[in-house]
Amino acid sequence: MEIHPTLLPIQQGSTVDFINRDECRDNIMSESATARFSHWFTGADQLRLQEFPKAGVVPLLCKVHPDEWGTILVAPTPFFALTGPGGEFTLPRIPPGKWRLRFWHPKLRPAEQEVAGQAGRTAAAVFQDLKGL
Repeated sequence: MEIHPTLLPIQQGSTVDFINRDECRDNIMSESATARFSHWFTGADQLRLQEFPKAGVVPLLCKVHPDEWGTILVAPTPFFALTGPGGEFTLPRIPPGKWRLRFWHPKLRPAEQEVAGQAGRTAAAVFQDLKGL
């Protein structure tokens, strides 16, 4: 039993479908300032919908299985990405201009840096010296 994916980035205003794949009674909940909810499932293949109107971090827990956890990162813009195995990512169609690029990981301190976008060009950014929580 697990919450999958463990980390889900979404845009503010999105709705997430929570589906129970377990045959047993289950729960998914959050008590964060960004979203407070608790959905119960009594069997497999049950669906619960949850809207996320506020931007922020939403830790997910299960009241039945305390070792199950996950995180939803609700972004205020459509410009977000999940990194690959080597930490790389791509943000396509960034408008030209200067932007604040924010890094977030559930076990590391958040970081940010400025990045300049130019039409038809690829901008690069490297986050170094990331510290654990």
